[in-house]
Order: sequence, then structure tokens, then C-alpha cells
Amino acid sequence: MQVLRKLTTAVRDPRAAARTAATRALGACLLTLWPAARIERVLATWHLPERRTGFERLAFPALFERWIATRYLAEPDPDRREALKDICMAGESGVSWAEHYEETPIRREGKVGDLAFDAACPWFDGLEAALAAAPPNALTVQIGCSSGREMAHYAQRFPALSFLGTDIDPAIVARAARVHRLPNLRFEVARAHALMARIPEVPPLILYSNGALQYVQPEHVAAMFQAFARRGRLRTIFGETWRPDGRPLGAHSRWRGNFAWSHDYRDYAEEAGLAVREARAIPLRLGTGAAADAAVRHYYLAAEAG
Repeated sequence: MQVLRKLTTAVRDPRAAARTAATRALGACLLTLWPAARIERVLATWHLPERRTGFERLAFPALFERWIATRYLAEPDPDRREALKDICMAGESGVSWAEHYEETPIRREGKVGDLAFDAACPWFDGLEAALAAAPPNALTVQIGCSSGREMAHYAQRFPALSFLGTDIDPAIVARAARVHRLPNLRFEVARAHALMARIPEVPPLILYSNGALQYVQPEHVAAMFQAFARRGRLRTIFGETWRPDGRPLGAHSRWRGNFAWSHDYRDYAEEAGLAVREARAIPLRLGTGAAADAAVRHYYLAAEAG
């Protein structure tokens, strides 16, 4: 305990290098000393900081940083890596994020960074154009629907079409189904790479994602696009946060931080045999002055199979 007290004090060191070293050492100690059940319980508060005790509030950044570096990123099996991600992103934490998302308005008249909203997020116009041209038997599926509000919005705007919102966790999906009840809208639990096994082969598909695919494991992104190509009769409209830098995993993905990846969606789509209609990284300038981040992009992909 004396070692933990010294490290806890050191993480407040004003010198960045000393603080970083102390944070890593504290995180490593916690991973060694705490039982697995406590580690998992604390990690599950990723979006629920009010659930942490006083010491856990201080220790969480160190624990999370070391757990990501030595457990999550070190896991070679994508299914096991996905299960580790679920500790933080599924369950009550996922529901909390969905509730936050539900209450955060989408202001299309505003700006994202230094760009007008529609210039920064062209997938909204892309989806609306696809829906307007869709045949009556088309099914629109959102990968990672979270709160469900986007599918509910479009289900109301296009009542003759059918909509399906999917997410990784039963609690998240149950909340969306409870809040958004429409005759042409339903919600199901499904992982992106296993989605095609849940969808009937008959209707043409419009597959939509707004910021969810960045959390899909790189190996699963490859499997997802391959499943799209085998199924055919679909088009994809994806908008994701992206950066050109980061720690690589495989040929077309880079780790961006916590559970987020920058995937090169065009490369994945073309390798699987999809016809890419549009793929571009849209530069954004977020923040101002020295704090501005010029490396952030929005990645827009429109592609078709069959």
C-alpha cells in the first residue's frame, strides 16, 4: 500500500515525463495487485465515473492506460479483444452513452471544426438520397445504432421503407426498442462482421454507419466487407472518424486511442470486391490555436455489391 501511495502522489507531478512514468507504474501495480473482478468492475465505469470510489477516480486513468496497452492491444485474437472491449462499452456503460447521444442534438445548420456540417458529414445527404431512391422492399440497417434515434428519424421520414438498428449489447438494444416504437422499425443485437447471417437475402440492403465502425476490430472489418460481397444487392453509406497516423494492426488499420481504430475503408471494400462509388478523407480542423488538431478526418465511403 505504501508503494501505491507514493505512485498516487507521483501521478500529480507537474513534470510530464515523471507523471507519465508514474502513471504507467501505478497502472501496472493495480493490474498486479487488484483481483480480476475489481479490475473489471472499475473498467466498466468507463462512461460511469460516478460509480468509482475516491481512490478509483484517481487511479482509473492509470489502470485504463496500462490495461489497454498490456491486455487489450496485446490480445492477438480479435474475438477475445472484442470481449475485452465489451467490458467498457457494453452493458450499463453503453446504455449511459446511448442516453447521452439521445440528448445531444444533431445541428445540421452548424459547423464541425472549420467546415459546414453537411460538408464535414456528407453521409447524411448520401443516406437521404439512397432512401429517396430505394425500392419499397428495401431494408436499411444501421451498424451501431446506440440510442436508435437516427433510425427512428428516418423511419418517420420514410414510412414505406423498413429499418433495422443493431448494436452489440442487449441492454443497449432494449433501450432503443423501448424509446423508439414505430411499425417500420425494429432493433436487434448483432456484431458488424456477423450481421449478414442475421439478414434475409431477399430485400436489397442499405447499410449505414455513423461513427460505429471505428470500434470494430480490424480483422472483423475485413470479414464484414467479405460478407457484404458474398451477399450482394447492397450499398454502404459509412461516415467515420479517422486519422492518417497511429499504431498499425494489419495492412489497413491503425489504433487511434482507447477502442477506436482508423480503418482504410476503401482498401477493405476493394479487396472484398465491392465497387467503391466514393471514398474520401475530409480534413477537419478541430479546436483553435496551439490546441487545434489538424490530423483528424472524417472518412466517407459509399460502395456497392451486386
